[in-house]
Amino acid sequence: MKKAILTFSLVFSGSLLHAATWESELVEGSVQGAHVTNGLDAQRQNHLAYSGNGGATLNYAIWNGISWLPQTLEGPFQAVDDVSLAVHLPTGEVMVAYVARTGGVSTLRLARKPTAGAWTFETVSSSPAIRQVALAINSS
Repeated sequence: MKKAILTFSLVFSGSLLHAATWESELVEGSVQGAHVTNGLDAQRQNHLAYSGNGGATLNYAIWNGISWLPQTLEGPFQAVDDVSLAVHLPTGEVMVAYVARTGGVSTLRLARKPTAGAWTFETVSSSPAIRQVALAINSS
């Protein structure tokens, strides 16, 4: 069964947010996604991070103004338990923190993509108790 990943788009006018409308969009037709998180960059492009492949991979998609451009970033794991995305507005760097579980051990990982560059991945911490993550960036 194919499932759509649901997201929302905000409608902007100039520099002010005037109205918000909810829209259902198919991001990746053959992927069952979960733990969807999103962020807007300075150009108001929507970025998504989510667990895909039945919860076993870390996936990312960006809206290019016409369609979603999805990709698998890392995996497979036993499970991706949580995902949090943030965009550093001054530089456009995208960061995704996620909890990947393999062999009963949960690992807090960080994926980073500078505006002009490739994704990098690092382990922040490992513990059987890690289940959730929340990522925030101070853009000042």
